Amino acid sequence: MKLETYCSATSIFIRISGRIVLDDCETFKSRIYPLFQQRKAAQVAIDLEHADFIDSAGLGALVGLKTRANQNNARFMLVEPSPPIDEILNISKLSTIFDILTGLDAKTLRATLARSEFLLPDSAPGA
Repeated sequence: MKLETYCSATSIFIRISGRIVLDDCETFKSRIYPLFQQRKAAQVAIDLEHADFIDSAGLGALVGLKTRANQNNARFMLVEPSPPIDEILNISKLSTIFDILTGLDAKTLRATLARSEFLLPDSAPGA
């Protein structure tokens, strides 16, 4: 799993590529959870366009992030899940609990938040 994390004054945007599996979940949570304490984000978006697989632990990590966002009164969104991720979200019925952005809404959010000036240094592409 590869993470790129973007933080603006009011938003956290996380782009995930690859597989979201048990072996990566602790690292994922240890990198993302502190952002909730460091920033008072009004929204948290997880971009899953380039994620190609998610197991039950990965689903649990997403639910945990949603719970943490809710505790901080932040809107939590999944952005453009790839077809395999979308299928798993639908089969597990988790698509009913997540706010999922697609199409123009997803493109607009990416253009607004996934900007180089918001990219955290430790998550730069190729880092």
